[in-house]
Amino acid sequence: MEKTQMYKKWISGFGILSIFIPLTVWGATSIPASSIDWTASTLRILYTPELPESPTFSCFGQTINPVVQTLETLGFDEGSSISTVTDCFHQAGTYQVQLNVVDNAGNTKTENYNFIVKASDPEDSASFFLAASECDTTDIETATPANNADPCDLTLIQRDRFENPVTQISQIQLANSNTPLTDDGNLGTQFLDGLRWNGSLLPTDASPSTFSMVSGSGILPLTAIAPSILKVGDSLSRLISRTLNFTVGTHEIDEFGAEDLSAPKTLSPAVDVVFRNLLSLRPYVEPGTVFRLDSPDPQPLKIGVEIADTALFSNPVDGSLENKNSELEHSNVDLNPPYEFNVPNSILPIDILTAVRAKEGFVLSPDTGLSLGTMASYSIGGLPVSYPAGGTNLAGLNGGTDPLGDEIGYNLDGILLRIVGVDIEGGILGDISRMMLQDNGESQTQLIAEITATDIREQITENAFRLIRGASNVQSSGDFDPNWFDSNNVVVVDAAGTSINLFGVLPSGQNTIIIKNGNLVISDNISYADPNNDSFGVILLNDEHSAYPETGNIFIYPDVRSFVGTYFADGGLMSNNKTPPDINTIHDAINTDTVITSGSDKNINQLLLTGVLFSKNTIGGALIGSDPIDPTYATPWETDLSGIEGRQKALNYDLHFVRRYTPQLANSVDPSNPIENRQNCAPNGGTSPAFSDCDANTNAFVIRIDRKVSELPPPGFELGTVLTQ
Repeated sequence: MEKTQMYKKWISGFGILSIFIPLTVWGATSIPASSIDWTASTLRILYTPELPESPTFSCFGQTINPVVQTLETLGFDEGSSISTVTDCFHQAGTYQVQLNVVDNAGNTKTENYNFIVKASDPEDSASFFLAASECDTTDIETATPANNADPCDLTLIQRDRFENPVTQISQIQLANSNTPLTDDGNLGTQFLDGLRWNGSLLPTDASPSTFSMVSGSGILPLTAIAPSILKVGDSLSRLISRTLNFTVGTHEIDEFGAEDLSAPKTLSPAVDVVFRNLLSLRPYVEPGTVFRLDSPDPQPLKIGVEIADTALFSNPVDGSLENKNSELEHSNVDLNPPYEFNVPNSILPIDILTAVRAKEGFVLSPDTGLSLGTMASYSIGGLPVSYPAGGTNLAGLNGGTDPLGDEIGYNLDGILLRIVGVDIEGGILGDISRMMLQDNGESQTQLIAEITATDIREQITENAFRLIRGASNVQSSGDFDPNWFDSNNVVVVDAAGTSINLFGVLPSGQNTIIIKNGNLVISDNISYADPNNDSFGVILLNDEHSAYPETGNIFIYPDVRSFVGTYFADGGLMSNNKTPPDINTIHDAINTDTVITSGSDKNINQLLLTGVLFSKNTIGGALIGSDPIDPTYATPWETDLSGIEGRQKALNYDLHFVRRYTPQLANSVDPSNPIENRQNCAPNGGTSPAFSDCDANTNAFVIRIDRKVSELPPPGFELGTVLTQ
């Protein structure tokens, strides 16, 4: 019979391992090929990986180890005794191959073979740097600090296209191929320039360094002098991961599985790393700090600087605090140029005592903030490190970038300036939906004179004329006399362009004084004899209605701190300089002898009205300008005023500027002495002279709406449900 030889060829798929196996089954015995049972005959492969971290074994589409396949499955049959296996032998390691041949009579023959598979050429897409967890996170508490001491271990792993570690290569040439960063937040040593490998600069493509590899990998201990921070606008920085690019000079693997030194190969791995800033300097003020806005005089303020995160630096730190709002200027301690301080051993917080006011020509709004930025500077390894270390209230002032809150040392709470102006406790009376509002940007100006004109103003006017027609007690101008109300609860004064002076204790009962075509001057504190049972109304009416009326106004001397009553006026309420009211100067841009709106020593006392006010005033008409170049302002009669003269008009009728009282200014007086610290306050409850017991509301002008209009209305103010809100 003719002898038959069976051949089997396994190809690893690397282009390295090519195996040709001649098999003589049962020695010299000839067996007809047709008598082999291909279904019963098997091929068994047992795989032992070269390294524990080798890729998962896979053969014939299976991951079972060992794997067994019939020869029929592998493609052997009576017409084909040669087959090619292409999906095995991809993983580097040792393969024990067992061929078990069975004939149709049940005879068997077994042969065993051992093969070693090595990794092929390093593949660029499969080779990479692996960063340790602490240098691949922006968690400020766990990220590797940029102190040139704590290393970020980068592990270079060379793999072939089947992800086998290339263990044959023991040395490579390493260089960094980074280009300068255009958005580096460091102002001293740049991030890339501060990277070190074993204390030396990172090698470049022009001068690569030898790097050792063991079992297909090597560790690069990387340190940094400067943090990996991104420049945010003009004044902030943010901790981010930076991508480092490297060039690896290696070699191909020859057909015998060895490094081929004559066949160079280049890889380009990249890795993301994070080196955290050593500290952040966050500016802040104590909670509850009240800072008066729009004062002509610098206002003292205590600003603190604290380390926002865990301090990692023990050497002296040079810090600075800078004002970033170009509309403000500082004195005492100037913040432009930046105020510099030294913090030995990172002892923070520190306190900076400065004074602030608006620059000439700038009008601040209620949302104006004290915009601050900090810098931190120190030295590591003889190199300077400097970067923005914190700030607050920099949205819109930071190069057009609105911080999201994760910037280094950013204080989301901000340091907002506050208008210590008017505050109406108890709400606005009347129908708020029909109140005239001027919406300019984010600020709304309330024209309080126009509250429900039909329901309130017209009704009070009608009531007043009814009382005038039936009045039997008509007086001429002069000082107020409580005896006028001995027999009448309504007194009409035909002022004829003059003024009535009101002060002292009001007459008992429910009374109203109606002043025709004249002004009211409040020259001293006003109080009730019996606050629980007395009420008093003042109505100022003009025969003719006009803008900026010469009469129908209420003028209050600057040393008045409290008054009571229900007031209705065809004109406005203003502070008076203890001079005869000259209405022609009310809206004069230069002469302000009659009306005081500045923060001079003539207008620093707090004012408390316990009652109700209906007047031709605004709330914020002098503060609504949204365009810093050409702002507009409002009065009860005009809503598009501009320039110095326009703002002066608006100031005169803005209740925010009736008083410019400043409560509890930081460091201006002794905080432990409440009498001295609040010596200009309105006394609690409107009684005098217990000034040590200041009113709880710290605004400059407090209107505390009482219930007398609805529960104990003075004559002429019987308005039913309109004023019960």
